[in-house]
Amino acid sequence: MNLLKQPLYYIYTKLLLSEVKKNLLPNHLGLILDGNRRFAEEKGLKNATEGHKKGSDKLDEVLNWCLDLGIQVITIWVLSVENLSRDSQEVEKLLGVIENKIGDLAANPAIHKNRERIKAVGCLTVLPPSIRKTIKQAEEATENYDNYFLNIAIGYGDRQEIADAFKKLLEDKYARIGIRLKLVSSKQALLLSTKSAFDFYISILRGILAISGMITRT
Repeated sequence: MNLLKQPLYYIYTKLLLSEVKKNLLPNHLGLILDGNRRFAEEKGLKNATEGHKKGSDKLDEVLNWCLDLGIQVITIWVLSVENLSRDSQEVEKLLGVIENKIGDLAANPAIHKNRERIKAVGCLTVLPPSIRKTIKQAEEATENYDNYFLNIAIGYGDRQEIADAFKKLLEDKYARIGIRLKLVSSKQALLLSTKSAFDFYISILRGILAISGMITRT
């Protein structure tokens, strides 16, 4: 942003913030970090990774907006299981961008000043060891914070979510009658389950449609 636009942008954001604060604000806000590849193409960037980096940089500003508004819980969706089936080089670079961002967040003084807890949700076993290590370090560095909460959805997906929910349902049911049920992990369940089995399970959840790796009511 050039020097001429900076003061105008500052004034605009302050006016916008004052208008937003006049309305009822959510306690929990979910953000789907999507469209970075399209942005890179539209802006003539050299590759999709540059778009992901731009999106990563913008996230800091968005999180600050949420803090200014007093939104206590933020969930960001950064990588679905389906995303992992893209071109291997693009996935590797995207994972690098995500890993760097999580590391940056854990080291960000504002995170610690505001006592914001970082928590990853999803099937983390599908991720490379290095990013799992970075996630663990970020979670441990903020595990005692309870003012704000930043959930990072990574390795999520519609079928994975159903497998986890069904696994938890069975475990809870048998636990009530004193039986400890040992089930395979959600990743193994996905590999072992047939497509027809999942289609049957989805069919009994009437009014639910899978869109972009998420479960959405129709």
